[in-house]
This record gives sequence, C-alpha cells and structure tokens, in this order.
Amino acid sequence: MAWFSARTILLHLALVVAGVSFALADEIIPIGTILKDAESFYLLNVTLAGTVRHVKVLPFPFKPPQSCNPMEGGKWSFYKPITFTLEDETGSIVVDRLAACWPPGVKVPEVTEGENVIIEAQILAPDPGPKGRGIIHAVVKNIRRP
Repeated sequence: MAWFSARTILLHLALVVAGVSFALADEIIPIGTILKDAESFYLLNVTLAGTVRHVKVLPFPFKPPQSCNPMEGGKWSFYKPITFTLEDETGSIVVDRLAACWPPGVKVPEVTEGENVIIEAQILAPDPGPKGRGIIHAVVKNIRRP
C-alpha cells in the first residue's frame, strides 16, 4: 500500500512539473535576452515574436525523396529550406526552416517579408560562423500569426 501511495505522489508531482514546463514554453522571450546569454538557451525550445526580414529560399543540393517527387509518383510535397531574420525591439536572430517532405494536408510554416509572427524554435548557439564570429540560429518548429 505504501508503494502505491509513493507512486501516486510521484506521478502527481511529475504532472505538475510537466505542466509548468509547458506553460513556460509559451512565454515569449525577447530576442535580446537570448543574444545576451545564448549558451544558456542552447538546444532549448523557445517562443519568439517579431517582424520577418531578409527571407531567402536556399538551394537544396540533393534530389528530393521519391515520395516527394510527383514525377515519380510521390504524393507528398517537398519544401526547400528557407532562412530569415526575426527582429524585435531588443535585437534580431537568424531563423532557419529545414528542408522537409510534408504529406498532403499538413500546414507548412511559411513567412513573408515584413510580416509579424510568433514562432516556436530550437536555439542553436553559438555557431562559430565566418571569421570566428558567433552566429545564433533558431530552427523553426512552428509559425503562427499574433
């Protein structure tokens, strides 16, 4: 009986901790906060808000998988990688959307120049970048409109 009680207490405690974690994940973090201490955000999922700037579609050096190629009977859609800068009043950060093959009906995160967005992203920082300058990247997981 004591084992069941301890198990129940631990389960409830785990649910409370998980709930707090999910609640904090929705908190919008100013970009400047991440820029000041990028290493403490490394590989964390964060929510950012700002204006989209400098949208670029990147070349994809490989042939898409057969399931993404309509010419080969594929039904899924292939989306090339994109990069853009997200700006708020505290700073700016480079955001990447990786190349992906999406099934029909799945909403793909898209952006347009000058648009205000809220993104959920994973922080990759710092990338040494050219000439040893640290570049902080956010890999987008979801994009929504305010």
